[in-house]
Amino acid sequence: VLYATNVGVDFDTGLPIPDRSNIVRFDLGNAMPTAETVYVSGNPLYNMEGDVVQEENELYKNITGDNYTFRPNGCTIKDGMAYFIETRPDGLGGFLVYDIA
Repeated sequence: VLYATNVGVDFDTGLPIPDRSNIVRFDLGNAMPTAETVYVSGNPLYNMEGDVVQEENELYKNITGDNYTFRPNGCTIKDGMAYFIETRPDGLGGFLVYDIA
């Protein structure tokens, strides 16, 4: 299994690109490899309490909407969990844990 990420940011302007941030899972373990998008910007993200995370940066909210857009920039896998770190032009960022077991 391989994961690929796209931060969905125009690095010339520093602004987010709508619907471009994503995480794709590639299963290369059989004769017909498959790809599955497990996250794409615009899909709601939930915090530990089960609430939808809202965007707080007004500039980003005007571009990508009210829901927080996670901008993944690489990951590592350990013990059936994928750990993603985020890159955002505003210097803030998050940490996402995805259960792959």
